[in-house]
Amino acid sequence: MHHRTQSRPRAGSSPIWLAAVLGAVLSFVASGAYAGVPQGDSQWKGQYGYNDARAPVPFSWSLSIAGDKLKGKSSEPATFGDGSVSTLTGNLAGTIAGTHVSIIKTYDGSGGVGHSVRYSGDVSADGREITGNWQIDQSTGPFSVDLVGANQ
Repeated sequence: MHHRTQSRPRAGSSPIWLAAVLGAVLSFVASGAYAGVPQGDSQWKGQYGYNDARAPVPFSWSLSIAGDKLKGKSSEPATFGDGSVSTLTGNLAGTIAGTHVSIIKTYDGSGGVGHSVRYSGDVSADGREITGNWQIDQSTGPFSVDLVGANQ
């Protein structure tokens, strides 16, 4: 008959490990290692891509951030639409939860374009870049945007 020896965790080992991890996380947050996106008005430049052979599209955002809410304007070359304008513009509204950003861009009708696009991404530790994916219905692709100026 084979007797199985049970391994027991050392008394208190789990709480010590947990305390060490929580301490490291709290230290990271308290040290300012995660800067977050800048509050106030800021300007951003980036690009969004497609999951096919189309070239990435450059864009710019002007954001106003207050706490966990943001709003702003977007501008990009008119790579689609009715051809009546060279630049498509839109309105931005979104939220920030920790390092996660959710933004809805609604084109304002310029160039005959009025649909909405959902952006979902994460902020870099220094608060100067957001990367993630955009989505329209079942279509999706990557995006990244970098901070180019801020007025707090």
